[in-house]
Amino acid sequence: MDKFWHFSASFVTVGAAYHFGANRVRLSEPWPTGLALGGTLTLGVSKEFYDLAGPSRHFSWKDLVVDALGVCAGYFAFIHRF
Repeated sequence: MDKFWHFSASFVTVGAAYHFGANRVRLSEPWPTGLALGGTLTLGVSKEFYDLAGPSRHFSWKDLVVDALGVCAGYFAFIHRF
C-alpha cells in the first residue's frame, strides 16, 4: 500500500504543479515542466532523507523508483502532447 501512495502522490503532484505553473502563474515553457518534474522528484528524495534521519532510520530505493514512475506517468498524463 505504501508504494501505491508514493506513486499516486508523485502522479498528482506533477499534474498540480504543472497546472499551477502553466495556467495560474503563466510561466512559459519549459519552466512549468521543469518545475513540476524536478520539484516532485526533489520532494520524493527529501522524504526519503527525512525517513533516514527519523526514528525508523530507513531509506528506501524502492520508494524512489516508484516516485520516479509516478512522475513519468504524470508527465505523460498531464504534460506531454501527443
